[in-house]
Amino acid sequence: MVIAYTIHHSIEKRKRIWWVLNFIICTVYINLSTNVIYPAYAIVGI
Repeated sequence: MVIAYTIHHSIEKRKRIWWVLNFIICTVYINLSTNVIYPAYAIVGI
C-alpha cells in the first residue's frame, strides 16, 4: 500500500514538473516570438 502510494506520488510529481517545464518553455517561446526586438529581455525574464 505504501509502495503503491509512493510510486503514484512520484508519478504525480514528475507530471507536475513536466507541466511546469512545458509552461516555462511555452512562455519563453511566446516571449521570444513577440519580443523579437528585445530577445535578450525575454531570456533574462525567466
